[in-house]
Amino acid sequence: MAGLRAAGSTRARHFPGSGRRIGIAVAMQARIDRDALVALLATQPDFDVLGSASSVPEAVALCLARAPRVLVLDTLADGAPEVPAAAVLGLAAPGTRVLSIARTRRNAARC
Repeated sequence: MAGLRAAGSTRARHFPGSGRRIGIAVAMQARIDRDALVALLATQPDFDVLGSASSVPEAVALCLARAPRVLVLDTLADGAPEVPAAAVLGLAAPGTRVLSIARTRRNAARC
C-alpha cells in the first residue's frame, strides 16, 4: 500500500513521512479475529505490526511499551465500551490513534 487513492482520482496521496512504515497494534478479545487481522496487516508493506493484545489493560501496556502510531481496538475487548477504552488509551498513550471496530455481541456470536 504505497499510498491511498481518493475516489475518482488517479493521483495517489501519500502519508506524511512517506517511506516510513506505520506502527500498528491490534487489541481484540477473540483470538481468531486478532490473529487474522494481524496476519492481514502484516502483508501490507507500509505497516509494521508491533504486537497484539486481548484486553484493554494489555493494549495500554502494549502502547506504552511499543508506541504504535495506530491501535485497532475491538469494541468487545474486555467487554468494555470502546469510548471509555479509547479515553484510557488516549490518556496513557496520547501519540497513538485509536481505530475502533464496532461490533455487537450478537454479530460477534455469528462469526
